[in-house]
Amino acid sequence: LASLIKQGLTPRVELASDEAQEPDCSVESDGLWYGCVTMSRRWDTTVVPQVMARAAPAEEQLDMALRKLDACRRLAPQSSMRILGVRSSSGGDVVEMPVKAANVCSMVYRPDEGAMWTAKINPLHCAAVPGTCTTTPCECRRPTDHKLELHTPEGRECWACAEPGKEYQFRV
Repeated sequence: LASLIKQGLTPRVELASDEAQEPDCSVESDGLWYGCVTMSRRWDTTVVPQVMARAAPAEEQLDMALRKLDACRRLAPQSSMRILGVRSSSGGDVVEMPVKAANVCSMVYRPDEGAMWTAKINPLHCAAVPGTCTTTPCECRRPTDHKLELHTPEGRECWACAEPGKEYQFRV
């Protein structure tokens, strides 16, 4: 989910209407899915319209997506779930959306298997510029870099990657 959000995609949660046909991310199963359209909630539980969710910081967008997953799971506990990564202008609140309209599709839950993530996503790279850090788990772009565990001014855990011998540039 964090990778989708960092790519500028909106996670669209969908529920399967028929488990007998083994719904997945294929075009053939498009008619089996419908959007779980629930209102997004901020950290303080206030409701946020979908169009405004993209303006929130990435960490808060991730929190809203996880809250939506929980709410959808409670609505249909015996249904499979998938997430489509869509551009916010792609009609993320429509009831049905073909998988081809999404940039990414991942199965995230099946009643007989439990939680999962099936999409292949690009790794999220850590910040590499002194004075910056990434607040979602990430990887160093170069294998020779050292991954540093830091904290934002607000005290949140974050990460950055530094060339060997230049780690001091990231310390306060």
